[in-house]
Amino acid sequence: MEAACGLDAQDRLRQVYSRPAIEQEWATERRAMALVLWRAALDHDVLVDDAVLADAGTYLTLSKSGMAAVTAQPLPEDVHRAAPPDNRVMDPDGTGQVVRAMSPEFMSRLAALLLPHTSADVADFRSAPSRIGPLRTVGYRVRELRSTPGWIKGDWPDMIKDTRADMATARDQLQSGQWQVSPGDLAAGRAVGLGQPVYDYPPAPAGALPSWLQQAFYLLHLADTLRTVAATVPRAADSKPAPLAMVLTSAAATFGHLQESTREIERLWAAEPELPPDPMHWDLTHVPITLRRETDGLAQLSRALTEWLDALPSESR
Repeated sequence: MEAACGLDAQDRLRQVYSRPAIEQEWATERRAMALVLWRAALDHDVLVDDAVLADAGTYLTLSKSGMAAVTAQPLPEDVHRAAPPDNRVMDPDGTGQVVRAMSPEFMSRLAALLLPHTSADVADFRSAPSRIGPLRTVGYRVRELRSTPGWIKGDWPDMIKDTRADMATARDQLQSGQWQVSPGDLAAGRAVGLGQPVYDYPPAPAGALPSWLQQAFYLLHLADTLRTVAATVPRAADSKPAPLAMVLTSAAATFGHLQESTREIERLWAAEPELPPDPMHWDLTHVPITLRRETDGLAQLSRALTEWLDALPSESR
């Protein structure tokens, strides 16, 4: 909803601080939009992730008949359990409290909120397309926004910048003598085991280039390793986390930003009736360009972290 209104993370916070009631209004709209998207998926016999946004938009432009179609039986379990018969939407926590009547006017407002997302396809066709295949789906658009810098969950450039800054700070501490690399630090650096990336999950056709999903899982595995190793690094004399632990923890959080989108795309890959013969083509229809850019940025960070760790032995002398 916030994206459709052109609100980035900072704008959203300013809106909430100035008018707290807007949170409830957004919650109502999100709840109603979720029902529309669920109905589009049900009527087209696809997962909600695969529901085409333009299809959902047709319900919102049909006024009363669209409203009747959206609220027809069957309904999602949490709505069906307590939904009254007069076309009303439940509140977000599923308690059954009626928060707003789904009037034609309200449907028109939802249509206006959905329009910026469906119009992104039009913009793609007028310029160089960033993807191929069908129109944008619910899942594709969510992942696109999640990895778009400036949105609440899309500030990965700042995360990468912060991790690089932590690496630079630790290097400055080394050069100034504030941090002396210990045998425990060196052992932790070796335990990370950064080297040539291994892209082996999920399986891909023999001879194929690494898919996006394989690259993402490598980075998530790296995040898990960094978190585990960071916990083994001895603390500094003042009991504060050692510089190495801070760098590893920061990097783990940055790589871990891929977690949500990776799990979603893994489910889509697993739902394929047979192994796609061309993973690269499959990627273009499921992985937004913003998410591919994030992955490229994280791969560059991984190489920088490898060089940083490789330099530790020489700094210990």
